[in-house]
Amino acid sequence: MKNQIVISYKHSSISWAKDFSDDFDIFVYNKGKRPLKFPWLAHVEKLPNVGQAAHSYLYHIVNNYDKLAPITVFLRDDPTVQNRGVPELEMLRNKISKDNISHIGQIAVSNSDGTPHHPGLPIQKYWEEMFVEPVWGSFAFVIGGQYSVPASFIQKRPLEWWEKQLNHPDAQTNPIPEPDCDPPWVWCMERLWPAIYDGDVEGKL
Repeated sequence: MKNQIVISYKHSSISWAKDFSDDFDIFVYNKGKRPLKFPWLAHVEKLPNVGQAAHSYLYHIVNNYDKLAPITVFLRDDPTVQNRGVPELEMLRNKISKDNISHIGQIAVSNSDGTPHHPGLPIQKYWEEMFVEPVWGSFAFVIGGQYSVPASFIQKRPLEWWEKQLNHPDAQTNPIPEPDCDPPWVWCMERLWPAIYDGDVEGKL
């Protein structure tokens, strides 16, 4: 079974992904208005425009839990737009590992209240809904929530836990039109992915 790249699509070109279609099965979750019909895509599915990329990633995990690829790479449709200075995507072939989670992009650090980037984020609220242990004081996270994740890490958590996150009311929220901001859930999830993929952080059902 090939490894997979999962792309949350809205409006940017995904022509870059064709270069990886020999080595990866490319799954695209389309939240935009333009239909995508490329022969090199393994799977295209239309989703409602809710929850940004985090919703797409959760949707893929829930609906493929028992048939996940050995490694899944979760990316936005333009994976370098928020990661200025990131090497070319060729790094995917070198960075992914079946033994570890790999970050794809620039790492930032946030306190549990969202500072310094988004002060006042309710990170602790979502943490306490997800996990048993006390909230971390700080989070080193990838801008855009882009990671390479082995199936074994995802499957450390039961399917029911992932379903709970996907079905959270805030995951079903429409994005706020620009130039305002996305719902707080989107920004909190960006910071929480390292803990989510760390199966040693005990989950709460």
